[in-house]
Amino acid sequence: MKKNNTNVLILSTVHISEEAKAWINAAKEKRFAVAVYDATQTITGWFIEIPSDYDAILNKENFPSAILDIISYAAAGGYRWAMLDHAASRITNLPIYE
Repeated sequence: MKKNNTNVLILSTVHISEEAKAWINAAKEKRFAVAVYDATQTITGWFIEIPSDYDAILNKENFPSAILDIISYAAAGGYRWAMLDHAASRITNLPIYE
């Protein structure tokens, strides 16, 4: 895994299940930091904060498995954010949902 200099893991939205998309959109109202970005009046991706205390948070939140996979992968690489973008590359070690 190669870490970029912005501390953001950039990955394709194919790594997000429909369940995870619904969770992300609902999570905007929760403590967990999620940001939706919309370049053309269409949701093209999300930013998910990778909490420094993610082990403690994982025990308290009901995360979809796709989100858990991304958080674990990003945390292992030392990333603080995951940016899911429809035009980004796929990551071989993460599940794909199409």
